[in-house]
Amino acid sequence: MKGKWHAANVRIFVIFELLVYALFLYLDITSSDAVLSGYVKFSGIVMCFVYVLLESLLHRDNNKDRSAVLTALLFTVCADICLLLMDYYEWGVAFFILVQVWYLYRLRGAGAAASIKGILVFRCILFLAAMAALLCMKIPVDRLLLITVFYFINILHNTLLAVKWFRSTGDALDEDHNRKALFFVSGMILFVLCDINVGIYNCGGYLSGQGAVYEAVMSFASVGMWLFYLPSQVLISLSGGIGH
Repeated sequence: MKGKWHAANVRIFVIFELLVYALFLYLDITSSDAVLSGYVKFSGIVMCFVYVLLESLLHRDNNKDRSAVLTALLFTVCADICLLLMDYYEWGVAFFILVQVWYLYRLRGAGAAASIKGILVFRCILFLAAMAALLCMKIPVDRLLLITVFYFINILHNTLLAVKWFRSTGDALDEDHNRKALFFVSGMILFVLCDINVGIYNCGGYLSGQGAVYEAVMSFASVGMWLFYLPSQVLISLSGGIGH
């Protein structure tokens, strides 16, 4: 019975997300209604959380891996409330840092990370080095840039650890474990691509570029953020729903 409910849950989730994806891409490409597009996008993120929550309630197995994904998705919802609906950028990025902390916890449980404490120390050292480089280049550093750099270090390293996790499943006989790692690493890679587009789009105000190429890059980045972001969250959510 659980298997049937799981299959139905997956189908409903994927169909809903495909409809959301098609709708907001249409709204963004045609510049029809930015406010409506924002709420449509947010509904897709909320549904990711709801899907994993339903899987948790269905299995009632105290699965630590699933709980880590569920907690990360809760913080993802909080982040998107701040960024998408309220324009509280610093809080939004701070919540995304918490998201990555929980994904690190998941990767630790999967055996891809040896020590959370050691990894966080390593990331702090990278952060200090990045700050030193920015100061040497005389780039103005404000609070938002500080937390954004630390966030990007976290997501990039988590993605590399996710690749390590996926590669370690190559000889595994557990098909669920293999699919879980595949969905997660794919989602994390798309997550990074989303953030790269966010960075390009937000750098537009600091650049004096002109011409067709510049306009094309900025135009793609404005759509590319969510072009990659929602699929990333769907794949990560699906990875959290796998297993018993």
